Amino acid sequence: MSVPNSRTVNAINRIGTALRFQLFFAIIEDPEVKLLAKALQDNQTLTEVSLWKNDLSSLGLKVLSESFQNHKTLLKLGLRSNQLEDHGVEFLSKALKTNNVLTELDLSGNRLTDLGARIISELLEQNKSIVKLNLGYNKIKERGAKYLANALKVNSTLKHLKLDGNVIGDEGAQEISKALVENKTLKQLSLKDCYIETKGAQALLEMIKENEVLDALQLERNDFDESVYDEIQLLLSEENIGVSDSVEQSNVASSAEQELRDQARIITELGQLISEQKENIQNLEESRRVVIERSDNQLQELTGQIKNLTNENEIQSQNFQSKTEKYEKTIKNQNERIESLENTLIDLKTQTKNQKAVKEISLPLMIIVGLTGMALSFIINKIIS
Repeated sequence: MSVPNSRTVNAINRIGTALRFQLFFAIIEDPEVKLLAKALQDNQTLTEVSLWKNDLSSLGLKVLSESFQNHKTLLKLGLRSNQLEDHGVEFLSKALKTNNVLTELDLSGNRLTDLGARIISELLEQNKSIVKLNLGYNKIKERGAKYLANALKVNSTLKHLKLDGNVIGDEGAQEISKALVENKTLKQLSLKDCYIETKGAQALLEMIKENEVLDALQLERNDFDESVYDEIQLLLSEENIGVSDSVEQSNVASSAEQELRDQARIITELGQLISEQKENIQNLEESRRVVIERSDNQLQELTGQIKNLTNENEIQSQNFQSKTEKYEKTIKNQNERIESLENTLIDLKTQTKNQKAVKEISLPLMIIVGLTGMALSFIINKIIS
């Protein structure tokens, strides 16, 4: 049975009635997931949950999704850099199809494939509340981009979409461009590191000429000519001339301020993590010292036991040798006695044989003597008479 991680448990216990819950670089496995799910269900004030780099699995998200399904106040859900994969997103998507509160969803860095993109596309076709979606740095390719493009044709709430770090290529860029000609709500699109070349960039350029809503398109670190990128940016700036500079600056400042706050929270979390790791290292060193000391004592005890056993074995060996010599002497005496008895038996057999021979000779002699005596007696009587 897995033992709950103390740092994670302590963080979960602090949720209470908090408005935000953030947990970075921790471990969320089966015991922690159940505790977190219950805490989320009990809390009816949370507006933001961020669980970045916590080794959260698809099965773990399945348990948590039940908490997100009917949550009435949760606006932002960040699940960046976990191990959700397509199955995990499927569990989450089923829960969010009926959720009309959540506005921001971050699923970047979770090994989502084209299948995951299809699942998210089906969610976007039904969900009416998600405004910001981050699917960056997954494994989405051209087919996945086509699924998302189909969703953009019918979705009327999404305003910010990030697909950075996915291999959507020219074909994916072309499909998204077609969709954005029809889409009337998406305002910001990020396609950094998406392996887009000239054909894809040209399709995006033509889309911008027809799209009157999109005001930000990020295409850094792709493989098309820089002049096309400059033309796209120029076209975007021309279409947004009517936007108030003060409003734009305010939005930039607000975004920067929020980013700084997020970074400060991350730094605080990292500081706590480092402190806990130092404490863990000290505890490990102390445990190692105790284990080594205990091992030394056990080794000495075992050495003494081995020495005692060796002495006992030597004594038993000597006793055994002495008893063996005694038994050998006894056996020798018994053998000598048996030999003497055998000789006596031979002598008795010889005497018996001789006695039998004498008996066989004496009987005829007695008969002859008896008959001779009778004959002499008869002769004498005749003479006398």
